[in-house]
Amino acid sequence: MKAMAIKIGYKAPRHSYQQSYTIEDNILKLKEAFPELIEVISKKDIANYMGITLRSLNRVLMKLNEKIIK
Repeated sequence: MKAMAIKIGYKAPRHSYQQSYTIEDNILKLKEAFPELIEVISKKDIANYMGITLRSLNRVLMKLNEKIIK
């Protein structure tokens, strides 16, 4: 029971932040903290961490790449 309470204590702030901001903002924050994030960690793992689908992650990454190119 104590281990579960500790796990929830770590997850709660992350989930509340992710619910408060858009997926784009969350990805930009992760990329700022970890510049090589996409190259090191699989997209599926990043999507699971963020609580979104792989399809949503790919859609947002494409949108961000288009903004960078323009």
